[in-house]
Amino acid sequence: MILIAFIALGPMQQLNEVTEIIEDELLIAPGFVLRGVSSIPRPSSFIINGSSARQSDGASILLDAKKIKETIDPAIYWVSTGPAAISSEPALGFSDLPIGQQARRGAGGGAATLSAYDGRVFVDARVVYRGRPANGEPEWISSDPNGDKTICEGLTRRTLARVRGLKAQITTNVSVAGSAVGAVNGPRGERLVDLQHYCQALNLQLSTNGNLGTASFTAGGEQVVIPLAAKKIKDGARWIDTNDISLIKDGKWYVSYAALQEARGH
Repeated sequence: MILIAFIALGPMQQLNEVTEIIEDELLIAPGFVLRGVSSIPRPSSFIINGSSARQSDGASILLDAKKIKETIDPAIYWVSTGPAAISSEPALGFSDLPIGQQARRGAGGGAATLSAYDGRVFVDARVVYRGRPANGEPEWISSDPNGDKTICEGLTRRTLARVRGLKAQITTNVSVAGSAVGAVNGPRGERLVDLQHYCQALNLQLSTNGNLGTASFTAGGEQVVIPLAAKKIKDGARWIDTNDISLIKDGKWYVSYAALQEARGH
């Protein structure tokens, strides 16, 4: 099975970095085996097409990550690639947590698809958990379909967060409870802080779900949930909007400083 990635970032250094991101994410996907990474020119909407694959217990994950050209309207492109509505069917196996500017989910034929975009970066992930081999052998089904879907969602979140992280710029530290906490300016200019060090400075117990791509802590009696690659964080029952998505840069998760402060009542 093949995992496909379309990338267009311009400078060769960024192109290589994105190729490495895709390979890294596939290498750490539990139970899946990397089948290879390649890049070829795509002179129309995208400049680079890379392809990779993983397979385990008959299941496969396919991933599409592309950055469209400046001449293309992201909103129009998003609509042209499929229905904008988000399916909420529980059988899909994906969470209903937000991803990027918009996201949508779909299922059918022994596969489930998750799509999201932020800025000019688009990510599509598909997990195939059931099928019939070409050689006529009996139909197979993954030993853990929902677990495969969780891995697929995590790949989507981390890929989008890491590609967007390439555009984030290191800025001056933020003082949190007397400690200097690292910060970046996101692609849209919002100040984002190192989540782990932010929580350490405030003695907050941070929990992470690496497979799904989420983090959480409790403050003021409410659980704060941070979905990676989302433009909002959840404080108890309410959502707090952010300008930039929560992203990854140099292996660290960066989250909106203003949203974290609001969640803590500051």
